[in-house]
Amino acid sequence: MNWDVMVAVQLLHPELVRFEECEISPTEESLRRGMLHGGGESISLHLPVIGQQDAYFRHIEQTWITACRMLAGESKEQKKEE
Repeated sequence: MNWDVMVAVQLLHPELVRFEECEISPTEESLRRGMLHGGGESISLHLPVIGQQDAYFRHIEQTWITACRMLAGESKEQKKEE
């Protein structure tokens, strides 16, 4: 899971994400590698979890398609004409 994408979806469509209490055990080294479990002291916190998986991935796919079209110079109007 990409945390940047998760945060973006959470901000735009909070209904697609829920929070669960989780235990993590990071160390300084595990955090450098982007890992939340590293054998350090256990910490309890609430992390986002995908709540509506189909809708979540559909949203991400549609967002990527739209971004690619925008980068290619294709407008929504051009797509509607096809």
